Amino acid sequence: MNNAGLEQVLQEQIKSAEATLRDTVAKRGNTHPETLQMLLQYVCIVRHAGQSELAERLQAKAKALMEILSKDPSQQAEATKAVQAAKAAEAARQAALAKSAEDAKAQAAAKAAEAARLAEEAKAAEAKRAALEAEQNAELDKKASLAKKAEKAKAAAEEGVFDLDMFEDDDEETMALTLELVKETPALAPAAVKAATAVAEATASREEAAAIFLYNSKGEHVAVAYKAGLYSPQGENIGRLLEDFDVYLDRSGWYLGQIVDGNRLARDLTWKHRDLNFGDRGNEGNCSGWGRSPDIERTFFDRGFEDVNLGD
Repeated sequence: MNNAGLEQVLQEQIKSAEATLRDTVAKRGNTHPETLQMLLQYVCIVRHAGQSELAERLQAKAKALMEILSKDPSQQAEATKAVQAAKAAEAARQAALAKSAEDAKAQAAAKAAEAARLAEEAKAAEAKRAALEAEQNAELDKKASLAKKAEKAKAAAEEGVFDLDMFEDDDEETMALTLELVKETPALAPAAVKAATAVAEATASREEAAAIFLYNSKGEHVAVAYKAGLYSPQGENIGRLLEDFDVYLDRSGWYLGQIVDGNRLARDLTWKHRDLNFGDRGNEGNCSGWGRSPDIERTFFDRGFEDVNLGD
């Protein structure tokens, strides 16, 4: 509790104690043990509020009243009880104030923790934004580099030259574009034609190697995972990879399944997002198809997994 809050509480306690004292005097009179008790409590609150001069005057009155009551044997025991009751009430009041201060301290700590959490979330969001911006910039740089290579490839194709050394091993997009440019070039030297054919074969070989043939628990070839798409053995697009969860969705955005044991396609019946729609995935376009491969050995999925129903 801050100083302003404590001051407000004390002022309210002073008003309440003063009103209680007046009511007690009106009800019991000036020389009653209960009046002494209320007066002593009033003194403690006033002194705690920093009003020392008033507290001293009231203390003098309380002392005088105590002397009066002490001279009366019938009132002496009651006066002692009043003093003890006043001390107990003051202790309870002090304990309540301390608890209020602790509660206020706890609330302040909770607010500080919440502010820290919000700041951390803001920091994480900023980091995510910066990462996304960096990714977008990298993509732009990649496109610019690709355009530059395409220009170089176009010039080489026009001259009838097709050099594999100008490409990186994984630069399939540039090689494919260059190959198209070479095909469109009216006249090519025999060496360029031979090199273009070699590039096409190498690219097709890499694409086939990048494809993962997927089987059900019976060992039947049911799908092919290629890049971010999921295809039937005949090349029909049936799903797309949701990279954040490493699962496949169908073209309508519903959970389809995931790869288990390296080359099996299964559906996790316990996945918490299995009934959530992630939005229309669209059509990635069909591939030329790989054809159905021979069956492999059967297997048994772990509990909670089943074969994906892809239809016939």
